[in-house]
Amino acid sequence: MSRPPAEYSVPAGWEEDDQDNVTHVIDGETPEQWVEHQSGGEAIVQWSVMSPPQSEPTEERVREAIDAGLEGMKSATPQQIGYLREAAGMGCVGDATVVDPPRTEEVGAGYALRYGYTCPSLSGPSRSIVITAYGWDGRKHSWTVSTAEGFWDEHATELEASADSFRITD
Repeated sequence: MSRPPAEYSVPAGWEEDDQDNVTHVIDGETPEQWVEHQSGGEAIVQWSVMSPPQSEPTEERVREAIDAGLEGMKSATPQQIGYLREAAGMGCVGDATVVDPPRTEEVGAGYALRYGYTCPSLSGPSRSIVITAYGWDGRKHSWTVSTAEGFWDEHATELEASADSFRITD
């Protein structure tokens, strides 16, 4: 399966799940593409991209949207973050605690909001990194790595490197 318009790495040995016949909904929209990678049920990487917007975006509008998201995350309560992340990654079933403060970063042909959090999930405590990005073409990308806390403790370097590798390519 091709993965344009983004690229990223996952740790060696992770399996890519076939998501062609699965309907995913993010914020009421169905992504144009969705890719998922798993490591034995203890960790998951999910990437999706929405269809291009109907209007022609500008770099200034992309930056404004991400900067507004940054301000919203800075003031979000643990309950709000848990609710926001309940259907993503390993899923939160309670309040989330931010462990990597939200920040913006350049991601190739786009601009992103990135943060890390922990929360209780159905399979126990989990830890995640979230990247929400807009390409200069206006497409919204969502990228998440989510793991059981014990798996994170053992593989933090690889998981951080995976998040650091995310780039929008066009």
